[in-house]
Amino acid sequence: MSMGGLPHNPYAPPGAEPEVARRSPGSYALASRSARLSGAIADGLFATVLGFAPAVAIHAAGYDPFPTKLPAGSTASWMPSGILSTLVSLVPTVYQWWLITQSGQTVGKKFMKTRIITLDGDVAGFTRGVLLRNVPLHLLGFVSTIVTTYAPSLRAVVWIVSGLSTLDDLFIFGESKRCLHDYIAGTVVVSEEPPSNARAV
Repeated sequence: MSMGGLPHNPYAPPGAEPEVARRSPGSYALASRSARLSGAIADGLFATVLGFAPAVAIHAAGYDPFPTKLPAGSTASWMPSGILSTLVSLVPTVYQWWLITQSGQTVGKKFMKTRIITLDGDVAGFTRGVLLRNVPLHLLGFVSTIVTTYAPSLRAVVWIVSGLSTLDDLFIFGESKRCLHDYIAGTVVVSEEPPSNARAV
């Protein structure tokens, strides 16, 4: 028997890596920048629905233990604290990380039919796909939230550091279409469509 056009190995141990991990890197086309952007937007919507919206509800119910001082005249009292929002958003974030570990895909990447792989063609997995590729930026965001909440005098420094972190995405305009975190993790985002059908933009 075969699965997905590949021969089935009856001697493969249980829990073996998915078949996609055994494809040659040359059998993929690089994911287009538009596909990556669309996937990122889809992931943002997913995080908003399962992360930010519940944080707003918790805040409205009066269970926000991290009150933020609002500027004079502000009417954004419905806004949950940044720390609460960050903690609640861990639920969809951890789920996304689990998906990356299993298949190299987030919800958005599944929707756009793209995948994170290593330069050898394997599924990125936890170490490269999550620990090296995603965690540093999330830690930076969490530290920024802590500082802006409890040390507002340092907000300017946080804004500068956060602004520099946006340079990460500018690397995608290079020929290899890899962000800085892809270079750090040794990964690349590819399209699941055959190279002849994949969009180049």
